[in-house]
Amino acid sequence: MKTNKEFSMKHSRPLFFMLFIFISLFLDIAPGFAQDTTPPVDPNGAWAEVVNADGSINYANLTDGGVVTQPADWMPSIPGVGPVDAEYHVYTTPSGNTILMPTASTLFFMSANPNESGFNAAATTLGTGGLSTAEGNNVFTGIAGLGTLFASLTGNGPDATVSLPNGEQMLSSTFFQQVISGQTDLYALGPVGLTDLLLSFASQSGADFLNGDGLNLYTYMLLYPPGQCNTVPGGCTPEQLALLLALLPPVDDDISAPNSCPAAFVTPGRIIRVGTLIEPNYPLVVGQDPDKRGVDISVSVSVQPTIRTYYTPEPIVECKAGANANGVTNCTMPNGQPGHEKIVGWDCVERTESYPECISFASASLKLTSDSKDWILNELSIRYPGAYLHNPNISIGSSDNCTWTETFDHLQTADPGNWDITISGQTSGTPVSEPRNFGGAAGQFGVWLKEIAIIK
Repeated sequence: MKTNKEFSMKHSRPLFFMLFIFISLFLDIAPGFAQDTTPPVDPNGAWAEVVNADGSINYANLTDGGVVTQPADWMPSIPGVGPVDAEYHVYTTPSGNTILMPTASTLFFMSANPNESGFNAAATTLGTGGLSTAEGNNVFTGIAGLGTLFASLTGNGPDATVSLPNGEQMLSSTFFQQVISGQTDLYALGPVGLTDLLLSFASQSGADFLNGDGLNLYTYMLLYPPGQCNTVPGGCTPEQLALLLALLPPVDDDISAPNSCPAAFVTPGRIIRVGTLIEPNYPLVVGQDPDKRGVDISVSVSVQPTIRTYYTPEPIVECKAGANANGVTNCTMPNGQPGHEKIVGWDCVERTESYPECISFASASLKLTSDSKDWILNELSIRYPGAYLHNPNISIGSSDNCTWTETFDHLQTADPGNWDITISGQTSGTPVSEPRNFGGAAGQFGVWLKEIAIIK
């Protein structure tokens, strides 16, 4: 997306762009378009996704990637204005090919710097060019100058012929049929359908202008196969990446993923129960306490999250020198040379999921310990004949909150000895674990009898 500064700069140099628009149209620039077919691509059907038999561009069959601008060392710098960005309209075909449509000024400097600009890296090209011999996978419709332009727009008629590089004669009326059938090294002067091609170029130029992308003139298209999409402006689309992964055969020296990793397991969250004596430090049995002070007790209960632990196989990837079996380089070696990513091993990576858990319900009580009960009924009864258990179990409260913290004041304990603060209840469970029952002592305190220093 262009910034306002870029948009302003574009419109501040119209004379520059008009100059190179006319240069691109009317000068002989074909020698710069000579191509090798490296990397090779099967041309059959490549342009059938892009152009129709009548010469028009089949935009409805293409995914529009919009206008892309990027700095380029091979583009010029205008005094008082600064560097000029390269600019293209980018499309993707259903089979994953990238179609690059450079503006006229960008095309001029691409042809002047074919290696640096990536022009020579295109697998095949289609557009208007000069009268010089076309090489590689280029197909030209042949606009060489102003006079030829007028002749091309009117057409030379269905019987006009041109000699192909292989010596064959081709009727101008069959030029675009030859293109979409997969023929290459084609050239025709004013073929039937050229007007539709130029009008298709012009329609995109007009659409760009209405979208605020400036007055762009298009006369040429370059095609790059999916394996090269990371080298063209705009990079690879998600669809192209998915296509590449589907087309890549397995590399023989890659190590296969492990058949299995350790089984998943669940660790239930710890149930935290706490019962505490707050006041007083040394409580008396209520029968010997003139103030009937009693005891203040605090209880709390909560559950820590339940943890599910599982393992996933993850590849260990290293960068190896050169291209892979598919001719792709996708990493850089420490020495700066291109390389390819190779799976050299697998790890079973431990991962965890956390699930919160609540208390469904809970209750608390005070219970005299068994040892203290025996002490009262046996040893204490010798000193105080007739001693008995007054109230060894006291229920102090309950809750159905997710967590529970509460204080109970002035609880009356009539029996001396050690008292357990017990908390019991049930947890709510989680998506990976069942509800759990819990219970038992959560704390302890002593209640004293005057003149008796030892309690059990």
